[in-house]
Amino acid sequence: MFHYCGIGDFGLTALNDLSRNRTLGLLIGKGFFNEGIPNKVVLEGRIAMSIILKKLIESEMPETGYHMMLQLDKVFAGDTDIAKFVDKMINERY
Repeated sequence: MFHYCGIGDFGLTALNDLSRNRTLGLLIGKGFFNEGIPNKVVLEGRIAMSIILKKLIESEMPETGYHMMLQLDKVFAGDTDIAKFVDKMINERY
């Protein structure tokens, strides 16, 4: 994930206007999913993130090392909204 191919893949996904992930990210950022992201929406990284998060928790790594993933998981679970997630990412220091 942190090698050139992984970083390139993330860059292309984030910067390509035809990318479903970019489009979904823009919709989330504009507030289209204020009540959480419904399960009908295909979000490719949701499953991968939950698997990686589970492994990080099992490894007993300090939560400060994966704080963004923890907060994003709360968004996916419907425990917090997008505005609170963005506020935490911008204003909290870890």
